[in-house]
Amino acid sequence: MKKISWIPSYPKSGNTYLRLFLSAYFYTNDGIMSDFKLIDNIFKISGYRFLKNVKNIPSIQEFIDNPRLISQYWEVIQSEISKKIENNLFIKTHDCMHKILDHSFTNEKITKCFLYIVRDPRSVAVSYSHHMGYDYEKTINYLINENFIILYKKEDMTVPELVSSWSIHYNSWKEFVYKGNGLIIKYEDLVKNPLDEFAKILGFLKKFISFNIDKIKLINSVESTLFENIKKLEMKTGFKEKPDTSKEFFRKGDINEWENILSVDQIKLIEKNFGSEMRELNYL
Repeated sequence: MKKISWIPSYPKSGNTYLRLFLSAYFYTNDGIMSDFKLIDNIFKISGYRFLKNVKNIPSIQEFIDNPRLISQYWEVIQSEISKKIENNLFIKTHDCMHKILDHSFTNEKITKCFLYIVRDPRSVAVSYSHHMGYDYEKTINYLINENFIILYKKEDMTVPELVSSWSIHYNSWKEFVYKGNGLIIKYEDLVKNPLDEFAKILGFLKKFISFNIDKIKLINSVESTLFENIKKLEMKTGFKEKPDTSKEFFRKGDINEWENILSVDQIKLIEKNFGSEMRELNYL
């Protein structure tokens, strides 16, 4: 059984940016991305289609009505996918590694490695608000909610994602890093020093995946996925992951936009709840 390389993150933390770079590097010959089709190579684990071969599987409606039920099927889903892996497989998730109903999201038996991307929760609050069409108060309440679950519409055929709070999510994957197969990446570092950070990411992946690091391809992959370039590409071709609640998926990608948007009380609430982790990550 081959193993999964995970791309986990809290929502709106730069997961798509990382997947676009990996798609450009691993699924093109030269690192030049001309459309968004390549990102389909890095799909999310929450598709109901992965459950079709599981016996006595609950309906999508049953999962919507009882979201935590999905935790009982995490391992069997991932094991089934692992059996069918021919080459390395990257998979996206927003799920927390915290135990749910005595089930962990994944484990070392199934996991090859993972790249966890984290972002300042004050920036996450602003970005997720625009993404979902929520006000800032509502979004911040999601960030501090230990029981935060992303529920999809029945027609989306997507099972619930058990996210939890920003801090629990971060700490759960950080604990998994200590087993030696994970790397934590700050979104802000990717924005400020994309070439150095993506080179570091490829160097980490080389410990687990057999491939050559091509400097020209690395440079092309970084250039192709710079925010201004993918924003132009979205304007030209659209981006299917954009929700109906949002005007555009690639909005700004700023680092400190929150400084001029969130109120003093909103900032204090975030820092009060996540102060320890934010200091650890040098956000405070």
